[in-house]
Amino acid sequence: MLDYYQTQKDEERTRKKRKFRLFFTGIFLVLVIVGIFLICKTAVFQIKDIEIQGNQLVENESILEIINKELGELSWPLNWIFVKDSSIFLTLKREEILQKIENDNPPMETINLKIDYFKKKVSISLVEREKFALWCQESVACWWFDKEGVVFIEGPATEGELIPKIVDYSGIEIAEGKSIVADKEYVRNIVLIFDFLEKTEISARTLELRDLTLAEMTTVSDNFPKIYFSLRHSPFFASEAISQIKDKLSKIEYIDLTVENRVYYKEK
Repeated sequence: MLDYYQTQKDEERTRKKRKFRLFFTGIFLVLVIVGIFLICKTAVFQIKDIEIQGNQLVENESILEIINKELGELSWPLNWIFVKDSSIFLTLKREEILQKIENDNPPMETINLKIDYFKKKVSISLVEREKFALWCQESVACWWFDKEGVVFIEGPATEGELIPKIVDYSGIEIAEGKSIVADKEYVRNIVLIFDFLEKTEISARTLELRDLTLAEMTTVSDNFPKIYFSLRHSPFFASEAISQIKDKLSKIEYIDLTVENRVYYKEK
């Protein structure tokens, strides 16, 4: 009988301890939630300064507009939890905001964002795409693209051989932020063609594209014969052959490099 009453007392004591723990655990969680809420709402974590570096083509306003919109126009319950221009909220949405900035600014290649919570400052550093050559469509416009083939900004309609240029008569659809052609191998070989012309000291800097399905481009120059290139392979197999016939280029009508490891030419 005594054992029964002792067991009852032990169970009652255990229940009280459990209730005691649950009570203080609940109090602790409430304090944590209130503390987090107060931290999120305090002006200590309100951004006061945004610094942008490394941009020439991308305007500050286009970046600030996205950040201000994401941090300043919070809907319920976010506007109840976070103070306006909250560095904490920026931390939580960092990747999403950076992706929006990249999508809206094709000239941007990479972006880095750092938050100094003590100075209430955000530092943004950009690396912009480098202008490699122009892609021009007759009676439409010209666009700069980089060595990755990405079109990123409208360019000038130029004459002469100072700037590498491709004149496109095929009607390919061009859009900023997209590649000039879908095939990455074609892009790589376009870059190699311009590199080949420079290293073989052929001053032609303008290429023509008539039909992308043929995967061929042709030089356009008053000072050199036409050279036919294939976009399916590198032209550097012909470096030695070009050096051997360079002295009689004025007597040659065209040079055909469209077949890999074969150099064909026709004299006038």
